[in-house]
Formats: sequence, structure tokens, C-alpha cells
Amino acid sequence: MALLNRKKATDTEAKPEKKSVPVKAAPKKPAPKKAVKGKAKEAEKPKKEAKAIHSSYSNILLRPIVTEKAASLGEDKVVFQVPLDVNKVQVKKAVHAIYGIRPVKIRMITLKGKSIRNKFSRALGARSAIKKAIVSLPKGKRIDVFENV
Repeated sequence: MALLNRKKATDTEAKPEKKSVPVKAAPKKPAPKKAVKGKAKEAEKPKKEAKAIHSSYSNILLRPIVTEKAASLGEDKVVFQVPLDVNKVQVKKAVHAIYGIRPVKIRMITLKGKSIRNKFSRALGARSAIKKAIVSLPKGKRIDVFENV
């Protein structure tokens, strides 16, 4: 019933304003460090960090394509799905940055998207376009994408 309870101009003027009091934060005290003779030498050694991968390279190789047809290409070839606007040079740099292997040859395949129809309900849909990159590796080098399948 907000229509019947209209506020008047005098109601807003009569209310006093609230003043805010700032809260002071207590200064933080550093925790006392315990001196241990044997542990001090281990803490001084720099730890090896994982190799940082540039974020643009992780967006190039979307996922490995693990199919029977891709596995039959051979041990020195790996198939990846890549974005539609990526070229061979970018794929070559991404494989080298992520896996540390320089590819010998790269072939690209673009599968165009198609409109499809369900034959029972006649519902229309679309199959999205994808791009595949077939990466040929040097002899003796291998990327294990089929290992956990």
C-alpha cells in the first residue's frame, strides 16, 4: 500500500543525519620466526618453478582429437582441434612452447558447419565448423595424448 503512505517533504527534513565514525585498524605485528639450524639451508635453495606457458599459446591448441583414425596416422603424428582463425605458424609455435618439440610439418583441415535436421521431429540445428591441425613430429619424439584413453 505504498500509494496511500506518501512521504511529505517535512518528514525527510525532520530526521537527523547519522555521522559515521571511522574504525581504526590495529597495526599488524610480524610473527616471530623460530631459528632452526638444519632447516635454514633448505629454505635458501630456490625451488624450480613449472615452466610458464604464455596464455596465447594455451588458447591455440584447444584439445587433442583422440579417434581411431587419428591414432592410425602413426606415432609421429598428433591431431589437435584449433580455432578457425589460427594458421600453421601459430600452431607450430604453440606446440613448441607447450610440449618443447619443434614440429617438422603441419597440415590444416577445415570442416565447414552445416545445418542439420532431425528426421523424426524435423527440428533444425547446426553443426559447428571446426579446424584440425595434423602435427608431424621428428623421428623419435612423441606426445602422449592417447595415453589415458
